[in-house]
Formats: sequence, structure tokens, C-alpha cells
Amino acid sequence: YSYALGVDFGRALSNINVPIKFEVLVDAMRDVLDSSREVLMTDSQSEAALQDLLNQMQVQKEIDESAASRKALCDQAAFLAKNIQDPRIWVTKKGVQYLMLKEGTGVRPKANDKVRVHYVGSLLNGTEFDNSVKRGAPMEFEVSAVIEGWQDLLMDMKVGEKVRAWIPSHLAYGEAGAPPSIPSNSLLVFEVELLQVFPSK
Repeated sequence: YSYALGVDFGRALSNINVPIKFEVLVDAMRDVLDSSREVLMTDSQSEAALQDLLNQMQVQKEIDESAASRKALCDQAAFLAKNIQDPRIWVTKKGVQYLMLKEGTGVRPKANDKVRVHYVGSLLNGTEFDNSVKRGAPMEFEVSAVIEGWQDLLMDMKVGEKVRAWIPSHLAYGEAGAPPSIPSNSLLVFEVELLQVFPSK
């Protein structure tokens, strides 16, 4: 029980991204649990200190997120600059890079058309965040209803075509990202297969 409580408490502490003095923390626990010892803080002092800690954590979180966001922009710029040197890479009008995995022979969708697709979405580091293939259910949506990079890519594809595409963050979710699965300024990697186009009336 003692070890399990320690594991649970340790996991909670691991989310505190400011320095913690472990020896002081253990002493405070002893002060509370051992009636022969004196608790050195009043409840109001403890609450004020914890509020200050929360404020520091928020500031540190914003600093860390800002640094990660800037790094993501640098990483994707470096990747795209290298990727475009591959002669097999195509580029859409707006800058989505893609590699043809299977050629298509059907029609190209227009902005107001509806499409049926299979896709796998991941981050540049390989972390998968969505997969219609695993679900066994292709997605259907209007081309104009998805992120700008997807729109640009789909209107460059033919029915039957399958590609691996790299969508820059400014054509995806930008600085805001799509928490919790897509961080700020994320380059998105998709394998997309265009199965069918339903022309708009």
C-alpha cells in the first residue's frame, strides 16, 4: 500500500515542471503524519504557496510550449527543404509535398464535391493520431470542409490514387494545433487514398 501510494503521488509530482526539494517534501509529509512533529505552515500559508506554485507552473508551461512551437517550425522547414530534393516528390499549388504510392485513373474532385477516402495521419516523429484503415471505415466529407492542406492535396489527386503527403502547419492547424494529439506548428504526414468522388449538384 505504501509503495502504491508513493507511485500514485510520484506520478502526480512528475507533472510539476518546476524544481521541487524532495527532502523538504518528505519532511512535510512526516510532519503531517507524525503527531509528535510540528507542521511548520498554517493552512492559509500552504494554500498561498500552492497557488504560487500553480502560477509558476503555468508560466513555465507557456515558456516550454513557445520553445517547442519554435522548434517545430524549424524542424519542419528543414525537413521540407530536404524532402523536396527527392525527384519523386510532387508539390501542390499551395505547397503540400507528396509522394505517389499508387497512380489513379479517375476524376479529380472539385472544392464543392464530396469524397470518400482512406487515410493514416501522423506527426513528423511518427506518432499516429488518426487511422481510418484501422477503423475499417473510409471517411466521407466535402473537400471544402477539411483543412486547407487536405483541400489542396485532394484537388491534385485522381480517384484510385494513393499518396504520402506532408502538410505544412500553416496549411493545417497552425500555431494553435489541435490538442491533445496535434501540437503547435505540427507538420502533418498523411497517407491518403482517394476512393470515390461524389460530384456536387
